[in-house]
Amino acid sequence: MTALARLLLPQGPTIVDGVGGADMEPLGARRVPLLGLLQDESRYFDWHHTAADTFDKIEPLALAESAAFLATLAYVLAEAEETLPRPGPLEAAP
Repeated sequence: MTALARLLLPQGPTIVDGVGGADMEPLGARRVPLLGLLQDESRYFDWHHTAADTFDKIEPLALAESAAFLATLAYVLAEAEETLPRPGPLEAAP
C-alpha cells in the first residue's frame, strides 16, 4: 500500500492500518481490514461541526488527490489475487 501511495501521491501520503472513528470501529471489531489516507488536518477542527462547516472550506487539490488515490486503491484491491489479511481476533459485535 505504501508503494502505491508514493506512486500516486509523491508528496508523501501516509497510509495507516486500523484507522477508526465511531463510523469505522464496528467494522474493525469484525476484522474488516481498514485503510485510511492521512492528510494535513491542522485546520480541520477550526470549523468541523460548526455553522462554518461548509463546502467552500474544501481544498480542491486535496479533494482531487484523495478521490484519485482512493479510487485507484479500490481498483487495485478489487483486482488483487489475494485479499488483505484480517487483523486481530474477532471481537463481539457492538
